[in-house]
Amino acid sequence: MGFFRKLFGKETVYTDMEVIEGHIEKYVGPIEMVFHELVSDRLHLDLIYVKATEERPYEFISTMGMSALEMPKSSGTVRRSELCVALEPGWPLSQEELQDEANYWPLRALKQWARLTFSMKFQMKPFLSGGVSADVTETYPGSPYSGVYFVPPAMFDPGLGLCYSPDASVQFLQLAPMTVEECQFKSTQTDPQSLWDKWQAHDPQEFLIVKKDRSSLL
Repeated sequence: MGFFRKLFGKETVYTDMEVIEGHIEKYVGPIEMVFHELVSDRLHLDLIYVKATEERPYEFISTMGMSALEMPKSSGTVRRSELCVALEPGWPLSQEELQDEANYWPLRALKQWARLTFSMKFQMKPFLSGGVSADVTETYPGSPYSGVYFVPPAMFDPGLGLCYSPDASVQFLQLAPMTVEECQFKSTQTDPQSLWDKWQAHDPQEFLIVKKDRSSLL
């Protein structure tokens, strides 16, 4: 690992894995596996997977490593984050299936946004969003979604949202997918919470679980 630390110019930093794993097992469920990152830059970013059950009808994936660094321009008591996503039950997650970008894109988005926070030097806050590209009609492969929206993890146990570690508090934000119409709507609004407010007329599982197909909820 020391070779890779020197290769990227700065020492790779790691979060307190036991704290993050314990928090997820307490508020979501037993960890099925960890997708370990083999080569890291400044951040070592693994992905935790909690398998769907009848009582918990979604596959849960969370970053583990983003919280190793304080977010740029952060203030207050919460200066570190991890990102998570809920996928519809049975989402293809085998090593072979994840070679297909139509299956891998939600996991890629978690890692991309976790790193983008530091490379672009911004604070990850609730209701921050971004598109696949400047073209609002371009969608993620094999999906109806053209953007992602980071929101409070409202469909989980309320305790998931904030993890207290010996060194710092860590907020968890959930990636929610936006259809083309939802992306277009949000791009016209000055209030970053406007789409979230619109979504409140629906069951949270309708908009917080990434599905292979979903119509706009506007």
